[in-house]
This record gives sequence, C-alpha cells and structure tokens, in this order.
Amino acid sequence: MARYKFNKKELIIFARQLSLMVDSDVSIYLGVEMIKKKMKKPEQKEVIASISKDIKSGMSLADAILDVKDAFNPFFVNMVVFGEKSGNLTKVLLEIVDLYEKELDLKAKIISAVTYPLMVATLMMGVILLLILKIFPMFNQILIESGGTLPALTEGLLSFSTYFAENFLIIFLIIIIIVSIYAIYRRTDKGALRVDRLKFQLPIIRKINKLNTAIILSRNIALVIKSGLSISIGLEMITEIVENRHVKEKLEEAIQSVDEGEHFDEVIEDMGFFPELLSNYIAVAFINGKLDTVFDEVADYMQKDIDESLDNLTSIIEPISVIVLSSIVAVILLAVILPVINIINSIG
Repeated sequence: MARYKFNKKELIIFARQLSLMVDSDVSIYLGVEMIKKKMKKPEQKEVIASISKDIKSGMSLADAILDVKDAFNPFFVNMVVFGEKSGNLTKVLLEIVDLYEKELDLKAKIISAVTYPLMVATLMMGVILLLILKIFPMFNQILIESGGTLPALTEGLLSFSTYFAENFLIIFLIIIIIVSIYAIYRRTDKGALRVDRLKFQLPIIRKINKLNTAIILSRNIALVIKSGLSISIGLEMITEIVENRHVKEKLEEAIQSVDEGEHFDEVIEDMGFFPELLSNYIAVAFINGKLDTVFDEVADYMQKDIDESLDNLTSIIEPISVIVLSSIVAVILLAVILPVINIINSIG
C-alpha cells in the first residue's frame, strides 16, 4: 500500500515524463525506471519502484498504477486505465497535463487575489493591538496624573484598552473555543455541507466560487468526452475528486438525472454553476458531435470572466483596506494627541 500521495504539480511532471516514454521507442519498463531515477523524494521513488516491479512481472501500466492507486487521485488513475485500454494513452496523459496546469494556474490567481487583503488585515490587527496593548497604557498614567477632564474619545479608548489588556487571555480562549467548535462542526457531514453551500451564497465570493467550479467541471467534462467515455461515467469520475460537498451533491444528482434519461443540457442547467447560455450550446453540440469543444470554449470564456472578477475584487479591496487601516490608526492617534495638547496648553 503506497503511503505517498502525489499532488497535482507532481502529477503534471509524472504524466509529462510518462507520455514521452510511451511515445518513444523505449519500453514501458525502462521508461518507468528512468522516471524513478529522476524522482527526488524517497516516497515518490517507492511508488514508482512498485509500478516498475509490477510491469517487470508482466502487468500492464494501467494495472501497475491500479496497484498503487492510493498514491494518485482517482480521476488520474481512471484516465490512465482508460487511455491505455483505448490505445490513446499519450494523448490522454497530455490532456491531463494541460488540465492540471490550467487548474493550478487558476488556483494561483485566486490565491494571489486574496493574499493582499489578508496581509493588510493582518497588518491592521497588529497595529491596533500594538497601540491598544502598548502605546495607550504608556500614556494612561501620564494622562491621569496630569488631571483635568479627558476627551470622551480618549476616555472611551482607555477604558477599552484597559479592559482588553486585563481580559486578553479570556478573550483569546473564547476565540480558540469558537474556532475549535467550528472546526469540529466543519468535519461533520452536515456541517461540511452547510459550510460548502455557504461558499456559493456569500455576496463577495459567490460569483468567484461558481465560476471556479464551472471552469474545473467544464475542463474535466471536456477531457472525459475527448477520451471517449460516456457522460455518466465521466461525471462519476469527476465526483470522486471533488472536495466541496455541495458540488459533489449536485454532481450525484446530475448522474442520477442522466441515468434516468434527462437531456444533458437540462442537467447542466439544473446544477446552477454554469452560464444559462451553455444549455443552448450543449443542445446544438449534441447534434453536431462537438460537445467537448463547447465545454473547452465555455471554460476559456469563464476563465476571462473570473480573471476580470478577481482584478475588480482586488482593485476594490485595496483602497478600502488602506482607508479603514488609516482611519483606525488616525482615531487612536487622535485620542492620544488631544489630551497631550490640553496638557501643553495648561502648562502654557
């Protein structure tokens, strides 16, 4: 039983190397041995060594990969098995490489779009905590000894700073408890489903999540159709690799609808992830036999849409984050400066 799990980046390298070996005059066994020597991680070498050993004993490449299928995602394993049986292994491997490269590129863009806001939010919390826990207490004693009436803003922030500092551990523990309860709830089937559904309902991230899901599903569906698999089998393969419970539920409903004879364009429309016009394109594509082309084109179209959405989101969040951070710091500094000015004026 293989212990190591190849991630998508590693699968891209492995699939590309494997396609070159399959397409050359080198035997599969020697090709896999060459790939094994290039692997850097011992765990990877162990998996490839097992494949090589099985091939040497007379197994096919597909059966050898099935023997260590826990090291790869189910979609990759199924596509390799079907690719070898259909005689299109090289083509299938290259299609997998293209699919995973596009998925990783999309993921990188989404991460890049949310990184800046998270950094600003972290900086904001750091500055606020520094001012409340360190700066304000330094002025507290001076302001009290100076006498006089403190401005309402200063008095309010001083009270909050004192309360926060005295109860910091309690507040921290409450946050830890809330996060822990959420984590436990998130691991339950009911909790995971509700949280995953929520990702498609929140105003800011709803569109991005729908587009991201639609793009991934479109490219995977296009690949299984190109490979000659039936839509029902293809959807089952895709369902195995989907992590979002809500999406998985929708796919399972789609599989049932397809098996019951419902038109695929209606099934796609009922899922709720794809553009409304796609169902019309699918109906036409079924007639002319270009269903895979339609899904590829729709994925490219939605890719441009999500790129634009991410750019717009970043352009909106950046100035708002700066304004909010500047305003909070300005209010805190004002609360410190006002009583200092009063002290100077009283001395004068």
